[in-house]
Amino acid sequence: MVGHRRPADTRQVEHTVASAASEPSEAAPGFTVLAAGGTVPDRPGPPRPTLRRVVGMFAAASLLALIGTLVLAGVVARKAAESEALRDARAATDMIAVTVVQPVLQDGLVTGDPRAMHALDRVVHDLILPRRVVRVKVWTADGRIVYSDDTRLTGRVFELDADKLQSLRTGATRADVTDLTQAENVFDPGDGPLLEVYRPLRTPGGTQLLFEQYLPNSLVDERGMEVWRLFAPIMVGAALVLQICQLPLVWWLVRRLRSAAAEREVLLGRAVAASDEERRRLAGDLHDGIVQGLAGASFTIAGTVNAVDRAGLPRTAADLRDAAGGLRDSIRGLRSMLVDMYPPSLATEGLIPALRDLAAPLVARGIAATVDLPTPSGSADDPDGLGLPPEDAALIFRVAQESLRNVARHSGAGRASLRLSAEDGCCVLEVADEGTGMDLDAALHSEGHLGLSILRDLAAERGARLAIASRPGAGTRVRLEVRT
Repeated sequence: MVGHRRPADTRQVEHTVASAASEPSEAAPGFTVLAAGGTVPDRPGPPRPTLRRVVGMFAAASLLALIGTLVLAGVVARKAAESEALRDARAATDMIAVTVVQPVLQDGLVTGDPRAMHALDRVVHDLILPRRVVRVKVWTADGRIVYSDDTRLTGRVFELDADKLQSLRTGATRADVTDLTQAENVFDPGDGPLLEVYRPLRTPGGTQLLFEQYLPNSLVDERGMEVWRLFAPIMVGAALVLQICQLPLVWWLVRRLRSAAAEREVLLGRAVAASDEERRRLAGDLHDGIVQGLAGASFTIAGTVNAVDRAGLPRTAADLRDAAGGLRDSIRGLRSMLVDMYPPSLATEGLIPALRDLAAPLVARGIAATVDLPTPSGSADDPDGLGLPPEDAALIFRVAQESLRNVARHSGAGRASLRLSAEDGCCVLEVADEGTGMDLDAALHSEGHLGLSILRDLAAERGARLAIASRPGAGTRVRLEVRT
């Protein structure tokens, strides 16, 4: 078995321990907890979605979407209300022009006859202005105002714009929002835009005039509220019904996601177990096959060297001695690799010898390994004397193994330390190095450091506390606390 070679490796490790100058310095001022008492903190890993959290996020997003829809609907309603208000204003102006103004128009209005002016003025003040009309003007085709309820405008001449001229040519009623900056609007109220509506009329003598009235723009707002009151309940109700119908679907999807995550964790555990089993099988096959064969070949060559030397072939004997030495080096390398793959001493001799074996591959890579382990003082059932269940011993070994692998592969450190101790009812493992360190956030989401995420989940499952102190350029320190 591989465990038979442990005394030789132990001497090598102890020699390395004696030659190490000191413990590696602390990697960082504080530890980042990856797992604590069976829980995985939100940081540095991403928060795990909960049913309440996801449903709340969906409800918040739906509320924002509803608010956005209502705002957009308000804008559309405003546009529709403006169009409706202009249409209503045209209809009202047509009715007033035909039924109220046309009957009192006289030819003398064009020449400024006071009786014609008085007749129209009385109708305007009694029947038109009380209908929320702000201003009334009557134009001639050449742009002269022959009547206005504001006498300051009567008799003044302004250039008719294209819309007024077109209304005179076509006889159509037109409506638009007033540009109060024009000269003709100098005496109009300046507290906001107005709706101007105009249509052509004729005096009894056939003179063409343009009747114009100004309405408050608040009519658009009022019409907008009417449109809003009509459509808002429909839109809000439809959005709420849609959200209520979607909530069960979201609930179901979240439960499926959580179930898939749980299945993934189970599959991950099975993959880890399968990996351990495969390592165990490969280690056994290599030890019982290749390693034993190489060991037998080494002994055979060593026995042949003496015979060849006695036969007077010193150069051949020297070549054979070199070949035997190369075989022994290969055997040591294979045994170090077998320890890295799976340590039989964990199951047969206990955790402490297995942890000591883990340092051998570091020595083979030229890394000074400091090992501080308690002296085994247990029984056959508990060879370590630590009172650890097999699952907790396996967790400690896995954390130590993964940490030392990271030291060998990623840290570039020249020294590393492994320490196991009992503190306040806990079995504490610490692995430290003086290497390049790492960014924990990046490492936990990197495929190259998948082992850290696995160790975090395994520690949380066993209710252990796993913490890492590291930053780029300052080394790494891993601490695992397991309750005994």
